[in-house]
Parts: sequence; C-alpha cells; structure tokens
Amino acid sequence: MGQPSTIYKSSKLNYVWNYLSLTLDNFKAKLLGYRSYTALLIQTGIDAPVAIVLENTLGATITWTYSGVGEYYGELSSGTFNPVRTFTTSNLSFYSSPYYSFLTILSGDSTKVILGTFDSSSATELNGEICIEIRIYK
Repeated sequence: MGQPSTIYKSSKLNYVWNYLSLTLDNFKAKLLGYRSYTALLIQTGIDAPVAIVLENTLGATITWTYSGVGEYYGELSSGTFNPVRTFTTSNLSFYSSPYYSFLTILSGDSTKVILGTFDSSSATELNGEICIEIRIYK
C-alpha cells in the first residue's frame, strides 16, 4: 500500500471541515426555517459585554458595545436584521431583586440590536450575565 492520499494533509482537512461546517449550518437553517445567534453576555463594571457565543448560524458576527447605564448595542458585521422576520429574546435573572431586560432591533438601523437592562425603578448595569437569542426567519 502506498502513501496516504493528499486529502489527509491537515490544511486540506481544515478546508474540508470548514466546507462541511458551513454546509451543515445552511442545512440546519433550511431545516429549521431560521438562522440563529445564541450567546451569554457577561459584563464587568462599565466595560463592553463579552459574548460567549453558544451558537451562531447567521453568517456574520455580532460586536457588542456599552453605551450607557443599562444600554448595550450589538452590531452585525455584515447583512441586516429584517424587523418583520426577526425574533429576539433575553433572559436576565438575579436572586436578590427583580431585574428585567429587553432585546430588540434598533429603530432606524437594521444592522443593530439594542439590549436594555433595568430594575423596577430605573436602568441598571448588567454586572452579571444574560442569555440572549436572535432568530432570523426565512
């Protein structure tokens, strides 16, 4: 038996793996009917939140920034959110007191979403973690 085929070289395996991964993401999006971005956002102090991305089949990255007390923006690296076909949700819970959050497309800018966090009386810093999901339906 001769030398193994060149398909086994690591650079070619990476190419094949990346191709299959993209193909599987496209297949999953077609099967489910939507592309999604699911992440845990973690913030310390007044720094921009750091995203621990659990799933991203959008075909673009989202960059998170801190704007002010309880106000955060996520911007798509490419493409846009379709307001009619985009579903957003956030889940923020602390044990010591009731906190609330919202996540929605920024009015007038379809490349950004806005995340707001507040308690029962006013906007408040995240200073913890929040789970978010964005789905874009076909």
